[in-house]
Amino acid sequence: MKSQLKKLTGASALLLLAAPAAHAVVESGFVVSPGAVYQWFDDDAAGVEDDVGYRLGLGYQFTPHWVLELVGSRVDTEVEGADGVDFEMTQATLDLMYNFMPEWTVTPYALLSAGYAWYEADGFKKIDPNLEDFDEDEPVIGAGLGLKANLTDNLFARLDGRYVSYTDSNIDDYIAHLVIGYTFGEAAAPAPAPAPVMMEEPVDGDADGDGIPDSRDKCPGTSAGAKVDADGCYIIIEKPVTIRLEVLFDFDKSVVKPEYYPEIKKVADFMKQYPMTDTVIEGHTDSIGTNAYNLSLSQRRAEAVRQVLIDQFNVDASRLTSVGYGEERPIADNRTAEGRQLNRRVVAVVSATKKEKVRAE
Repeated sequence: MKSQLKKLTGASALLLLAAPAAHAVVESGFVVSPGAVYQWFDDDAAGVEDDVGYRLGLGYQFTPHWVLELVGSRVDTEVEGADGVDFEMTQATLDLMYNFMPEWTVTPYALLSAGYAWYEADGFKKIDPNLEDFDEDEPVIGAGLGLKANLTDNLFARLDGRYVSYTDSNIDDYIAHLVIGYTFGEAAAPAPAPAPVMMEEPVDGDADGDGIPDSRDKCPGTSAGAKVDADGCYIIIEKPVTIRLEVLFDFDKSVVKPEYYPEIKKVADFMKQYPMTDTVIEGHTDSIGTNAYNLSLSQRRAEAVRQVLIDQFNVDASRLTSVGYGEERPIADNRTAEGRQLNRRVVAVVSATKKEKVRAE
């Protein structure tokens, strides 16, 4: 018995897995549904053994949801512990089924059934002459749930479990139905797919002439002749830039001559253009005089240039540092007048990084 149930369960799983990905729905038509049943008999049913049987259903599908079938089934089994006693259960029921989602490939359904059952037991006299065989009939009602797998538009498999009650004897059984069925009728044609909407290609221009279409240009209005990237934006490179200041002084003087103001202004303008820069202003002397005196003189010269940058050209004082080196760092020969003149100096160097647009070659 158990091996038969395993075969029935395995066949059910294979049929449900064989369902295709999609199917068309049959609106209505006659239905034929042969198959197998497995019946679990009530413990009060005199030891009747559970067993496999067969069934045949004939019906009509009124809509994709509603189906009415006349079903006949039979199970031939034995009475446990009574060798030679056969038990036969025959049923005829009218089943009303409702498919919840008929458009699904595998849809759940529910059913109600009502009909008549005939059952008989033969062979008791072989065991005991005092025992009588019996032959009874009574109404039967039931309800169940199942799954329907649409194998093609018309061919289907069904598996359901049912609770059935025999109204006169108050005995309740459980029955599983496995069905391979066919619905006669034309499947509804699927709705035609909507015609594709043809989108006109936009007319794309290049208003700024940089070679990037306007639809992809993230930086419209770039100047002619500039190199741009794939988004139409300027390609920027960084270049180091430097300005150098040199102011010469008369002997033993720390006054900045007016002739150097234009050069000092260039440094001030550079520092305003690059506001993150600062600088050290270095003062120097020739070798005439003591080291201490020359160190003080070089500091005064550096401070004098610093004050011109602050007072005349409005450079922030915090960006300027002055330092005097005296005669320690000559750049020319102090033995000549020309060399000493070059050594009486103030120098400053300011460096920055300049961003430039790359020009097309």
